[in-house]
Amino acid sequence: MYQLNNQDGTRRMLSHHRAVVLTYHRIPAEIGKNSKFYDLPLDDFKAQMKIVAEQKQSTPEVCITFDDGTSDHLAVGDLLHDLGLSGTFFIITGRLGQRGYLTQDQVLHLARQGHRIASHTVSHPHLSKLSVAELDEELITSKQFLEDLTHQTVDWFAPPGGIYNGVVLDRALALGYSVFRTMEWGYVKASLKGRTPCIPILPSCNSDSFRRILDGKASLWPYAVKETLKKVVGDEKYHKIRSFLSTLNKQLQFRN
Repeated sequence: MYQLNNQDGTRRMLSHHRAVVLTYHRIPAEIGKNSKFYDLPLDDFKAQMKIVAEQKQSTPEVCITFDDGTSDHLAVGDLLHDLGLSGTFFIITGRLGQRGYLTQDQVLHLARQGHRIASHTVSHPHLSKLSVAELDEELITSKQFLEDLTHQTVDWFAPPGGIYNGVVLDRALALGYSVFRTMEWGYVKASLKGRTPCIPILPSCNSDSFRRILDGKASLWPYAVKETLKKVVGDEKYHKIRSFLSTLNKQLQFRN
């Protein structure tokens, strides 16, 4: 059981969980009409990380993860380093050096700052559609490339889009990944090992909601709704619906 100080100095008890894995995608300086569903403004991210830094001695373990290895993650890594925090960056190795993505030198810079470098495959495919040979190629090649680049063990993996099946999970663990971070919402109840849930941080997450997430009190009912919708329409249609609604919402915001 963990404790945390209230603002009045009294003690309150936290929920029974060992860790919370926060998941981010792009952290742009500004949000524009072409922003994506998970994009979080840099100023909002800074405010959240200051909360983590302030509470890190009195809360369960907080793992801060970032998907895709986009170019904005270089500034993110510097910010975390300045606050005394570290992150886990899931890299798509086949996109390194492309427009909008980190370069090899920038990934090495993040590693030297003490951040964990992790695999997000070579080409970001839907892994459950691949043959075992194709799957192994994505898992092995990305891992080996990042280990050769950073001279560090790469043993965290996140499936693109959070889409996977039992074969993908089993092959990843068999090939040397110890943590398989999913997009299933939840807290880590035991050790960080094997299939691991997370809490995605959305642009709608304000400071009060963020503190509740750290306290083990995140509202997880939207995940149940999401999973039900995905079962009804399928993963691909779900992502199309989500993108459409996100784009429509941004268009309405910019018109007002």
